[in-house]
Amino acid sequence: MANDPKRTTIAQIAQAAGVSKMTVSRALSNHKWVAEPTRKRIQKLAETMGYQPDPALSALSAYRQKKRAHIYHSTLALVIDEPRKGLRTRRNLRDQILLRGAQEHARKLGYEVEIFRVGTTKRQQKRLSDVLYARGIRGLLLATGECRQESLAFDWNRFVSVCVARNPGFPYFHAVSFNFYHAAMQLLKNIWQLGYRRPGFMYDEGAARATEYQEVAAYDHFSRKMGIDKVPFCNYTDAFNKRKQFFSWLGDHQVDVLIATEDTPLQLIRERGWTVPKDIGYASSRIPRTSNTISGVKRDVGHLGRVAVDILSSIIQRNEIGKPKLPYGIQIESEWVKGTTLIQQRT
Repeated sequence: MANDPKRTTIAQIAQAAGVSKMTVSRALSNHKWVAEPTRKRIQKLAETMGYQPDPALSALSAYRQKKRAHIYHSTLALVIDEPRKGLRTRRNLRDQILLRGAQEHARKLGYEVEIFRVGTTKRQQKRLSDVLYARGIRGLLLATGECRQESLAFDWNRFVSVCVARNPGFPYFHAVSFNFYHAAMQLLKNIWQLGYRRPGFMYDEGAARATEYQEVAAYDHFSRKMGIDKVPFCNYTDAFNKRKQFFSWLGDHQVDVLIATEDTPLQLIRERGWTVPKDIGYASSRIPRTSNTISGVKRDVGHLGRVAVDILSSIIQRNEIGKPKLPYGIQIESEWVKGTTLIQQRT
């Protein structure tokens, strides 16, 4: 309790250190306004005296902060890169949804979010790093799909950073991403319950690598668990450029439901005159935001942005500049959508 006589208080630490209570409070929050030697001395003294934050007072403080009118603090940067030519339309749409979600939550916390595109050369990256620092922007939402952290010429000790949609190239920062493994398992379980037994998986090496092959691992695990003969993956390039081979793959392996990340294979099937879901089922592992009919799993990219801002705001308050000693990750689940491209199969 707050009035527990055994609890070491900030006032007692301040008296022992010969500083004000405000200085102690800021030092314990690792605030940069307190000189580093003083900050470390106070933190060591607090540890020696057995200081522990009062969770009741912390909750009360958080409640009061929530009730106050939000005052503008600063701008956060959503850092993105230029996607590959074939992905520009899809990535641009995703980035805009991500930005709106981030802005929506950031304004509730007193921040604004601006989008910045990072170039591919070291000179362009260093210039952006300098521009952000000169503008007083300290919080970064890293949502680069192609650039890897170790290749970006940023001075990370200037910024507080959170990786959005975990990229294998950003292993050193706190991250928020979708749980691709759970989403794939959820999809496979639902199509199995509908009676489908020969799922065919459309495969893209770039997308698989970006998710650290979580969906591929789920497909392999599910096939072994259910004791089914796994259908070989079909590469997207073959479907687009070698349509004859694509339809041969469907027929040779008796695929009864096609699983894909975008709707181009669905268009190819319909162009051939097949009826979905009568002739073949179709499930998307990434349902387009605008679709109300496709069966599969849908990811809320806007929510991803909101959670990322929440994490970034908290570590800004703790003043955790640079690379954290032990990064943590938060994974967002996906939503199953029944849609109209799957039907119950006859047993």
